[in-house]
Amino acid sequence: MPPENKDNGEPASYFPERLKFIRQQRGLSQADLSLALGLNVHTVGNWEQGRSSPALSYFPRLCRILGTTSDFLLGTDGSPASELAMARRFFSLSSDKRHALSLMLDALGAKP
Repeated sequence: MPPENKDNGEPASYFPERLKFIRQQRGLSQADLSLALGLNVHTVGNWEQGRSSPALSYFPRLCRILGTTSDFLLGTDGSPASELAMARRFFSLSSDKRHALSLMLDALGAKP
């Protein structure tokens, strides 16, 4: 069972707890996951502690390695409240990051 979320209305706040949960469920150490992603061993630990977050470009590989979805990692469920929170998060990004995310979604075949 995934950890209880401390809901502050921001889906990204779910990420650290859910990353740790799914990584442990898959039997991977932080070092294993870091190595699979080509990152410093401390990076995954920082993500799990909420000290930093992965660049958007890591999400497709991260989800593939962990056998999960970004919806699970971010705690989104498709409800109107979740979609509103995601929209707020999207528009809080810099225009460069919004553009990069849009390109990534296009590459993944996501339709608006």
